[in-house]
Amino acid sequence: FNFSIAQYSGEYPLSTADISFTGENAGDEAGYHASIIGDVNTDGFDDIMITAPHFDENPVDDDPLNIIKENGKIYLFFGKADGWETTVSLSNADVSFLGDDRNDQASHDVYGVGDVNGDGIDDFAIGVKFINQTGLRAGKVYIFFGKASGWPVLTHLSSADASFVGESESSEAAHVYPAGNINGDEYDDIIIGAGFYDEPATD
Repeated sequence: FNFSIAQYSGEYPLSTADISFTGENAGDEAGYHASIIGDVNTDGFDDIMITAPHFDENPVDDDPLNIIKENGKIYLFFGKADGWETTVSLSNADVSFLGDDRNDQASHDVYGVGDVNGDGIDDFAIGVKFINQTGLRAGKVYIFFGKASGWPVLTHLSSADASFVGESESSEAAHVYPAGNINGDEYDDIIIGAGFYDEPATD
């Protein structure tokens, strides 16, 4: 049989999208990164992650300097047959992942990374470049293994199944990308980039 694939051409205003996801608060910068991450809860539908790096878990406090904590938030929507309303608030996500500390600004990258632990379920990675665990802005990548039971509606990144931290101060190791199975061992692999690592020279 013959079939054709429709092609887009010309300019398409974003207002013509079938669905729009909107941030919770002014200044969240929701949509900084978004990705289709595969089927991480084994329901037969691919899932969506959307980040808001400047989300503040506690915007109203008694801090006299009005320091912005900006721990950041990542929203996970499970795919479904009946889809969503035309406009959806990110507050309605199936799961939200929160940065653990002040000024983490989670997340820089979110990607589905295939099946990295060999259990037959898609997994995903969340990169956070401003984490200071091994030095100021050393960066960190969190790996969550997919599971049919899902996660609590509000989940902290510290509950990740695995994590990788930057080697040194200011390296910002948070650029994560799926690599497929590059060594033939039946497990999918990942690549992590540290854009400001200082060897052999600055950045």
